[in-house]
Amino acid sequence: MTTPERTANTEAELVQWFGEHMLVKLRENTHKGHWSTLRPQVLLDGLRVEVGELADAVSIESPEAIVRECADVANFAAMLAAVMYSQGAALPAYPGGVDAMRADVLRLEKECERWTARVKELEERLRIISTVANGSAVR
Repeated sequence: MTTPERTANTEAELVQWFGEHMLVKLRENTHKGHWSTLRPQVLLDGLRVEVGELADAVSIESPEAIVRECADVANFAAMLAAVMYSQGAALPAYPGGVDAMRADVLRLEKECERWTARVKELEERLRIISTVANGSAVR
């Protein structure tokens, strides 16, 4: 299993590292059958059990147990989300992932800046036109 930097992780590194822990836990439980056949309430009940186990791990301050229980919690949340998605409850993840989303946000921020500048320009023109139309001198 890869180990991320212990200080500043990128989101991709964090997801990869944590995803590996999730896979380990899923593989440990393959004998229980596939989760896609479970009702949402059963998955939610399982999630609640795992949150309780996570609370126990936190109370004994065991870093390894905390990570393992976090993976269990995440797995149940992911399974529940996947079941809901299969029933049409959610949109797919952002096309291109987090990096594409960041690029789109930056692009949209720049576009907003351009439009803001254009609005200010048009407001100034309107002020000048209004001043001229009212017979006042343009300042």
